[in-house]
Amino acid sequence: MIPGILRVLAREMITRAQADATLMRLLILSALEGHALCDMFFRSWVLEVDEFLCRCIGQRVAAGAFRPVEPGLAAWNFIGMVVYHILVRELFGQRSPSDPTPERAVEEMVRIFLEGVRRP
Repeated sequence: MIPGILRVLAREMITRAQADATLMRLLILSALEGHALCDMFFRSWVLEVDEFLCRCIGQRVAAGAFRPVEPGLAAWNFIGMVVYHILVRELFGQRSPSDPTPERAVEEMVRIFLEGVRRP
């Protein structure tokens, strides 16, 4: 369940950024300028995703499938991997040395994240 949720979330974020990087630029500028658009976006999308992912991770911790982690921080860490990927590729136009496809990048992010939270 959780690997699928992580894949869908990461793919959707990357797909949206690839379709129109203008939104990411606008959001960064609005945050830097303290514009109301930033708060609106944060409340309407970021908080919703954070809370959803936090609940999913918390359930896996409670079930004993994940080691004890702070669900909110774990959610932010996963989302952080995706956002960094988007910033480097879509905003700065850079490619990593291996230049993975978006699908491969998503699979690697999900694998790295899950191997970090799973119980040994």
